[in-house]
Amino acid sequence: MLLTANREKEQDFSDSFYSSRSSEYEALLDRTTTTKPLVTKHQIITEAKKQTAKEEMVENVLYSVRSLSNCKLMADHTLWGMGWRQTRGNFFVEFGEKLHLLTIVHIGENCPVPWSKLGKETFSILKQLKHPFIQICSEIDMLMDEKQLITLTYFGNSGSLRDEIYGCEPTRDFNRKYQPKNAKKIAAASVSKYGRQILEALIFLEASGVPYTHLHTGNVIVKRGVARITQLENGLLNLERQEERLLRQFYKQSPAKFATLTLDVITFGVLLYEMAVGKPLENLSQIAEYPSSSNAEVLKILQSIFVESADNKSPTLTELADNPFFKVSLSNYVRPAPLTFGPKVTQVLKKANEASSQLYGVFKPTPKVTRQRKPASAASPRSGSGATSPSSPRTTPASPKPTTTTTSTSTTATTTKTTTTAAAAPVPTPKGPPPPGGPPPPGGPPPPGGGPPGGPPPGGPPNLAAPPGRNGLLNSITGFKGGLKKVETNDRSAPKI
Repeated sequence: MLLTANREKEQDFSDSFYSSRSSEYEALLDRTTTTKPLVTKHQIITEAKKQTAKEEMVENVLYSVRSLSNCKLMADHTLWGMGWRQTRGNFFVEFGEKLHLLTIVHIGENCPVPWSKLGKETFSILKQLKHPFIQICSEIDMLMDEKQLITLTYFGNSGSLRDEIYGCEPTRDFNRKYQPKNAKKIAAASVSKYGRQILEALIFLEASGVPYTHLHTGNVIVKRGVARITQLENGLLNLERQEERLLRQFYKQSPAKFATLTLDVITFGVLLYEMAVGKPLENLSQIAEYPSSSNAEVLKILQSIFVESADNKSPTLTELADNPFFKVSLSNYVRPAPLTFGPKVTQVLKKANEASSQLYGVFKPTPKVTRQRKPASAASPRSGSGATSPSSPRTTPASPKPTTTTTSTSTTATTTKTTTTAAAAPVPTPKGPPPPGGPPPPGGPPPPGGGPPGGPPPGGPPNLAAPPGRNGLLNSITGFKGGLKKVETNDRSAPKI
């Protein structure tokens, strides 16, 4: 009986022990799995750079807002995640008692517009593009030192065409508001009307010589059934396009077809597919998988743009606008005449069109050629001048060797030598003979004998070129005029017998 009671106590203890241990183990496992992963040094540096860039953008925006009249930054002004471009900042401002969207963006790589007074004049044309289907810029400001552009456009709580497709608020974060499950295609009548309005805006820009090539559903503002394109400065700044990956794919698969189209026509085809199907065109294979429930006329237009044909004929913007599918009545609309600009601005726009007509990163501006002064031509060795060739190594003239002069007396048998050493600095050689009647050379007049000044007396060999040492000593003895003392010698060289 006692043994059975002890076994029951041990069983209860073991059950409680294992249950407590298992609960602790599960709690430890939960803490381990829910702990955030370790952050690398590269991620920390990247986030710090992003935060620094945002702070600099806010400072530049505050400076620009203070410089504008009737402009005030709203309390909830920051909209960092509103667009897909990370180098662009969006802010809400009150400008002229109306709500405006202020955008600040860095210039693109190899921007074709000069960042100078001429650039300001070029960007100011965006305020002149008054068209019923273009969202005009209210104000433009260039930050010279920071290489940033600030634009103000009227907002009015109107969202983009992509916001209408996904049914979301325009101010929400870009990575969260566009969920595929919420997407829905636009009605065929609205597709025809929006497409015609967008085509009319593109035709006006093309006729005026203003580049765009940044058309997508996020850059089309829709309000009360009217579509207006926006972000016109992207074409002048040479920024990367949102459909750049698809454009490169199209270029690799069909280079001949790609060469016959303009980028505005290609981007319009991408926008048309998203409106008709309700999802973005991410791969060209989706054209072959076009859903049968969508409009068949849109499929024919897409095939004329993206699919190669026997004649390889591609439509233009005007031909697309004349298509029966886009033949809708636009009330009180008359196609305006294209704008003309000054010769300098026209030249800048021509360069910007050249950059915008290519894929991003392909355009390279012509480097500025700096004129350098050519060196003087080298004189011929036979010309006798002291000029040397620039390619030949520069040599230092050797210093003249020391000369010796000997003075002697007839009464003494000793010889005194006076050595004169030339100066360390070389004497420049004159380029030509001295003019007649000039001053005599230093050192006094020549001696009566006609010998050179400072040379030996007449009759003796010249010793100017005699090097110091044994030869110099022998020459000085040979040229000695005085008598030598007779010395009695005792020759003991003969052998003794």
